[in-house]
Amino acid sequence: MAKGDVSLGSVLIPLNLVTQLLFFPLYLSFFIGLQTDFNLSGVWGTLGRWFVLPLLGATFLRFVFAKVLSQDRFATLHKFTGSLIPWVLAGLVFCIFSCHTQQLTSHPKVFPLVLLAVFIFFVLTWILGELFAWCFKLKRPQHVLLAMSTTARNSPLMLGLATVVLPEQPLVYAALIIGMLVEFPHLAFLTHVFQRRTNLISNSAQNSAVV
Repeated sequence: MAKGDVSLGSVLIPLNLVTQLLFFPLYLSFFIGLQTDFNLSGVWGTLGRWFVLPLLGATFLRFVFAKVLSQDRFATLHKFTGSLIPWVLAGLVFCIFSCHTQQLTSHPKVFPLVLLAVFIFFVLTWILGELFAWCFKLKRPQHVLLAMSTTARNSPLMLGLATVVLPEQPLVYAALIIGMLVEFPHLAFLTHVFQRRTNLISNSAQNSAVV
């Protein structure tokens, strides 16, 4: 939606997923001070529910519709489903939030502190992303990809892992859920910013051509 480097981003998805899993025990020991034997056997259900099944279902439906529909109708359907992405993400956030309302409401004093920490995190990642993009002179598609990759934290997977590894840590769940509530609006905001930049660049180029 932000017109970033989709091909490179698709390649990075499995790499980011693997590194996220490998570094998860390190995150636990560093940020929470918890030493635990991390057993991947307990997270396969989470991976299957959040990634494998949706991926297989989407691939199957795409194959079926591509065979059944004409090229024009398939393109129309593809465009329509793309426009539904923000609403699907909003529904996902709502469902996750409603399922974990108790963890959030049971610690009202912690809520604003965690919200502030999450807000600072997203601001810092945005500033660092802009700095790296400027230092390495990234082209616009790679610039967008860097901004989105550093913002999208794969919170549903982390929430699933936390419930498996930390079964009695409601504050950890609350922090992840609050981060999720901020993450998706922040991604939408970044999309708007990059789209606006693209429009400004396009208009400037057209005005220069007219002159």
